[in-house]
Amino acid sequence: MALSNQNRQEACFQLMNQTFDVLVIGGGLTGASICLDASTRGMNVALIEQHDFAIEASGQFNTLLLNQSYSKSKFWKQAYKEQSIIKRQYSPLTQTVDMVNVEYDRDIEPNKMVKIKEQMIDPLKSSRYEKHEKPLTKKSSHKREPFLSLNRVKHLSLHQDSWIDQSLMTLNTLKKAGQFNADVMNYLKAVQFIYHDKKVIGVEVEDQITGELFHIKAHYVINATGSSSESVRKLDRYDQEPVRPLPMRKMIQLVVRKESIPINQPITIHYPLTQQRVTLIPYGQYVWIKTSERTYQSHPLENELSDEEFYRLAHVLARAFVKHTLEKENFIDIHTANIIDYNLIENQTDQWYQSNSGLISTFGVPLPFYRLHAGEVVDMLTKRYKKEKGILYSTSDYRTLTIMEQTKLHLNDIQSLLMADDELTEFMFQDLSKRYGDQLFKLISYYKKAALYMEKYPMEDQWLAAEVLYAIEREAVYKPLDFLARRKRYPLYAHRSIENDLDQILAVMRDKLAWTKEECSYYNRECRLWMDAHQVTDA
Repeated sequence: MALSNQNRQEACFQLMNQTFDVLVIGGGLTGASICLDASTRGMNVALIEQHDFAIEASGQFNTLLLNQSYSKSKFWKQAYKEQSIIKRQYSPLTQTVDMVNVEYDRDIEPNKMVKIKEQMIDPLKSSRYEKHEKPLTKKSSHKREPFLSLNRVKHLSLHQDSWIDQSLMTLNTLKKAGQFNADVMNYLKAVQFIYHDKKVIGVEVEDQITGELFHIKAHYVINATGSSSESVRKLDRYDQEPVRPLPMRKMIQLVVRKESIPINQPITIHYPLTQQRVTLIPYGQYVWIKTSERTYQSHPLENELSDEEFYRLAHVLARAFVKHTLEKENFIDIHTANIIDYNLIENQTDQWYQSNSGLISTFGVPLPFYRLHAGEVVDMLTKRYKKEKGILYSTSDYRTLTIMEQTKLHLNDIQSLLMADDELTEFMFQDLSKRYGDQLFKLISYYKKAALYMEKYPMEDQWLAAEVLYAIEREAVYKPLDFLARRKRYPLYAHRSIENDLDQILAVMRDKLAWTKEECSYYNRECRLWMDAHQVTDA
């Protein structure tokens, strides 16, 4: 099923007129991975999302594959193995980055047992990943990062990590699931579960575009809604008992201006006093600050730091950058999310809840383990199908899939396909190649189609018109605000203003999606309010 809302009524009719093997609620990376894994095994799978795909943690967090700390060697080995798989599966989306690692000594004298641990156990821990590191001297480190404090530094090194765009990773995972006949739709909200003999057999959904209600039936329903997981679980009227706390980590990402923390390249800070790991990533004139806190909470998170969390983070940064102080007024943006803490997992069932009615609720995991986590969830379902219904499904092909490939086109190839007056710079070509990969040739076909729309709705950039058409027909965009929000995440678009073309974008989407007059008015106002609110963060 193609990712498109052009034939939305027909797609909804298809959802309500069959019984699926698995229905996944939640269009983030967790739900997308489960959907893909199950569909590769031959299951009949549907996935619904209340808003746009990858709108919460999967769309807001900018992720390094190895930006975690694991206490068990098997997790480090798995993380490096999965990093290689992800880089192969999503090669256009991954980018190798050099990370400076700095570990500070304790500011206070440790007791005897702590000294023994540091002397005997810590060297064993470091041996798990030291082959991936290159030692740094204080002199070379100061040359790289002149504002980084090197006082009482215990360890300095340089290692390579891989950066990946998690929102595009999610979107392309859903596209691949669609190729395996999964039915995937956004803008469908689960409003209540439907039951037979007190067992969940489906969901009543509300179409967020039309307001219509209808049922989607399935043998198994999975709640993979991330921060909304507890709200969805409360819809289950046969599951109001307290559940065991799962081992979780609260992921925190802040955005500040670069003058607050002037760095030249990504840095990871290990600070033993607060047992914290803080990663700083420069991005244009901004810096992303990423850290995590242990928690057992599973309820929806507010996008804010507690005073204690802020104090610990500020303390670490003050230790690393003595001439710069982090204040709450420096925050431009903040996002939080809960994921499973792999260091505390005792067995597979520590990764999900199951209610008495059969509803399965699961959460995000550290990025390298999404594929493995999806496989474990679907393995559980296949065992139940075998036991309860005598149905055998094949093993997963997820690992062997190539989800995105590098484009085989070169800049000269594209220029030869364009009109004589058209121009594609090397910078634009590189960013479009990363964004679309082997689908760049499809975008070129939309570029040619866009010429017809340019006659009616002239835009400053024909590539912009092509991307609007592509997003409508191949990436399930219906609301223009979602198109703007997606673009804002990508490096290329920080350099290409669309303010002057907003009226034309809305006109193209109106024609392609047959908006009502009321929708046109509402979306126009919504987009302008959003652009006014977000212009401060445009690079």
